Amino acid sequence: MAPSGDFTMALDTKRYDVSQTPYQRVLATVVLSQEGRTRLEAEHTAVGPVALRRRLGEAIRQFWPLQVGSTEAVVGTACG
Repeated sequence: MAPSGDFTMALDTKRYDVSQTPYQRVLATVVLSQEGRTRLEAEHTAVGPVALRRRLGEAIRQFWPLQVGSTEAVVGTACG
């Protein structure tokens, strides 16, 4: 993660921009039409980080009992 502000090193002073995601960079440009911006925002909301985390959590909750059950079955047959 790049630091924000000034960073002095030897004889050079480097200035870093504030970190942004590609999505934030596209929204900051003036090239995008209002229709394109609206469509991109809707798509980001549908598959953005929060929605993705929610879907992953649901998938884990569905598959976890299967994993626990299969592990117990394998351990039970190997030991018994």
